[in-house]
Amino acid sequence: MASPCDNCGEPATVHLTRIVGKEKHKVHLCQQCADKQDLLKKQVLQIHNVLHALMGPMPLATLACPACRIQFMEFRNIGRLGCPHDYDSLRQGLEEIIRRLQGARKHIGKRPSLLRADTEANRVVVTLRRELQEAVQAEDYGQAVLLRDQIRNAMQTIQESQ
Repeated sequence: MASPCDNCGEPATVHLTRIVGKEKHKVHLCQQCADKQDLLKKQVLQIHNVLHALMGPMPLATLACPACRIQFMEFRNIGRLGCPHDYDSLRQGLEEIIRRLQGARKHIGKRPSLLRADTEANRVVVTLRRELQEAVQAEDYGQAVLLRDQIRNAMQTIQESQ
């Protein structure tokens, strides 16, 4: 049988155990009483707050590219950069990763042909792609269609200029 709520006697769905010193205190609450006391929000462990308290501020977590707006921690989660400008704006975090993976901090090699074109045009395309992604996530499909067409026109312009 389910434990009754400590406040109202309804069946409890939230069960918390607090340890103070060597004493264990159990609290049984129904969902409504737990919501009223805001206990669940207070009990959620926020790992970034714990790390901040232990290690101090983490500047890498605040890095973001101004062109595509990808954040360094987002890159760490998905493993892909958002645009060519990320190498400059996220340099602080990327240098160590590149050094570990490639044995050196500087890449020497070929660039994709589209990157040889006007960098401002590339920046516009990257920004439009990010806006398109945001429009699709917001389910603003009318805006998404307009952005898609702008991206196509910008890409065509870049290819024609080569």
